[in-house]
Amino acid sequence: MIRYPNNKLRETKELYSVINKKKQIYFTGNPQERKIASKEVQNEMKRKAKVRYREKIEMQYSGDNLQAAWHGIKIMASINNYATEEKQPIKVNGTKDSDLPNAFNSFFYSF
Repeated sequence: MIRYPNNKLRETKELYSVINKKKQIYFTGNPQERKIASKEVQNEMKRKAKVRYREKIEMQYSGDNLQAAWHGIKIMASINNYATEEKQPIKVNGTKDSDLPNAFNSFFYSF
């Protein structure tokens, strides 16, 4: 396969070899081998994408930017952004909203 300046960065030597193999099989005319070769190309592309994503995540956590690291952890843990949600007031049965701070203070004072 000829390398051109506008080739994608994802195209590596391993992927080139699999694509060349697929092209050679394409001209033989065997449909079963074509299908197998197409699956090999797809699997190689998926493998490369996983490796790139792993490297990206490792760079995010090994760098000096702690804010980006915590942001990534929150995304992976599916922690919602509380600023976008409506905050619900705390309600306790048997007390008024205005008496709630005093009720909490008297409760925790007993410890």
